[in-house]
Amino acid sequence: MEQLLWEKTWRAWHMIGIECVCKRLPPLEKFRVFLNRTPQTKDESDSFFSSVPSQAILIYLVQLFPPIYAWVRSKFTGTDFQEAAKILYTSLIMPVSKDMSPFLVPSHNEHMLNSLQKDILKSMASFFTKEDVFDHEDGGPQTLFGKKTELVDTNRRVELLGEGSATPLFPLVIAKLLRYGHLATTPSEMVGVYQGMPRPPIMAVNYVPFSVSATGLVVVLYCSSVEGGAVPISSSLTADCLKALHVPLKLKYRCVQPVVWMYSLDALLAILKSILPQVLSQGDANSQFWNELASIFEDFLFNDIPEGVELPMEKSSEYETHDIKLVEMIKRDILPTSTRAPKDFLEKLTAVLNRGSIHSIADHYEDSAVSARVPFRERFARSCFEALLQFSFLHSQDSNIDPTSQLALNALLERCKEVLAKFVHEERLSGQCPLPRSRMNEVSLVLKSVSVLISSLKEAQKSSTKVDKSIWKQVVLLFQHWCSVSRVFPWKSELPSRKSSASSLNSSNLNTS
Repeated sequence: MEQLLWEKTWRAWHMIGIECVCKRLPPLEKFRVFLNRTPQTKDESDSFFSSVPSQAILIYLVQLFPPIYAWVRSKFTGTDFQEAAKILYTSLIMPVSKDMSPFLVPSHNEHMLNSLQKDILKSMASFFTKEDVFDHEDGGPQTLFGKKTELVDTNRRVELLGEGSATPLFPLVIAKLLRYGHLATTPSEMVGVYQGMPRPPIMAVNYVPFSVSATGLVVVLYCSSVEGGAVPISSSLTADCLKALHVPLKLKYRCVQPVVWMYSLDALLAILKSILPQVLSQGDANSQFWNELASIFEDFLFNDIPEGVELPMEKSSEYETHDIKLVEMIKRDILPTSTRAPKDFLEKLTAVLNRGSIHSIADHYEDSAVSARVPFRERFARSCFEALLQFSFLHSQDSNIDPTSQLALNALLERCKEVLAKFVHEERLSGQCPLPRSRMNEVSLVLKSVSVLISSLKEAQKSSTKVDKSIWKQVVLLFQHWCSVSRVFPWKSELPSRKSSASSLNSSNLNTS
């Protein structure tokens, strides 16, 4: 009897949500007309909002969902979820009168979730946990990446997976949370109508904290399920997660707030840490995943800074640290097991590391004024070079450098030769005008990198690893460019002498014939 009452309660909640929320959302065209009618009288504003549910009503309705779901979850179907999600999403994008501002943004912190946003995320979290996923002190999401297993309730997760069910709820919940995560970069049509207006006659809702929190919930649910072995890797679902994170990571400098892409990067690293062991064991079966991951590396690490965006030195250093964080993950989690990754992905990864190892802002900006304004990422370039060297010597088979590693070395040496030759040519043409500092830093890094490379090759020979003669030949051919650079480089004290460089090569007993 009690169960029957709760099922009737759910149906009543659903009916109220459809009639009083979904059907009260103003049509898009009517909303546009209202926004464009300026100036507006108070009567016109009151008339428009008379049919729109207030924030207080929406909050009370949403707060009722978690306890109702706790009683009916064993019989909750995919159709039921879609109906509940529709009500929650409509509540989220409902226009808000300026008179309702106390409900919208906490007065002491504009970066917090408002009450309705918090309750909507609590309702979504109730599908997999009984715990409160928010910190009561600041209203933001807890940092739970390291406590995913403790947070997710096992029984609720089993019900989400719905073994034998035609429509398990697990992918539906993930998809809905990913849609919430998009709102910071891709607003809904209703929000997009007034976004950018100088003085809209309604409250402009800040969706950034909400989107960041929704992304955090995806990490909590998906990673805990994969790590526990409860959920096998789904190629399409994993690719959907990466595609959702790809959007803010690709925007990067264009994001409304840096926290969006920074948190997306943390989410990406957490997801990769959880799923890579399973994905690598499946080889080429997840081609969609590997293609998306390679695109993310390329778009995030080599993101153009838009015109008009000023990047102070301290910000540039902070952003470079995040770039390095991704490269360190590649060195730690991907390169040691790269023999199990698809060949196409490894070739793309090699290209990314090669480009980053001697990355120059001048490659993107031919305008020397802009090139001088944007700092050179020397720490990032060094990290990429170290990763490339690790990749080149990591998998030696039968005392030989494998073909993929040799390809990486060939590409790196060719790029070094191009940079040195281009520098000498530009230096001779520049006359009394100094080259941009980013170009000088680039050449300095290349010269240091070549020294490290020669030392690494010598160490490889000492350890009985056979280095192909073509590699040594390219190293020797670099020597003439090294000598040319030493004659024109203004900071000669920083360069290894030609004599020491020659002796370093001679000591290797090279045979380039």
